[in-house]
Amino acid sequence: INNPKGLQMWILGWQADYPDPQDWLSTFFSKGAADNLINYGQNNNSYAAQQVAVQKQLDQADVDQDPANRLKSYADAEQKIVNDVGWIPLYQSALNYLQNPKIANYAKSYADPQNTIEPMDWANIFVTA
Repeated sequence: INNPKGLQMWILGWQADYPDPQDWLSTFFSKGAADNLINYGQNNNSYAAQQVAVQKQLDQADVDQDPANRLKSYADAEQKIVNDVGWIPLYQSALNYLQNPKIANYAKSYADPQNTIEPMDWANIFVTA
């Protein structure tokens, strides 16, 4: 609105550092976050106060020691960000893989959403004859 240079658009390429909602939400929407490139909660729109409340919710979830409560707080904050159209994904990648049947105890359940395997889980994965 009232932008003499026309529509503004940003494209951000990013890959998660670790599989946790904090890395997806606080990284982009917390107050003062380096990747808060859209100034979420740091603007003069009519719902900026609501966005600031979401930022405070993210700050609390970041330090919450109760895993269930923490995830619930992140899910609630994420829905509010979605309702604000905080970002619009342009695409989502998929992972395809072929597994040798001789690999024992490796199941997709071992891998997290980033397709990483916890170091301690490797002790249970081996090649059979």
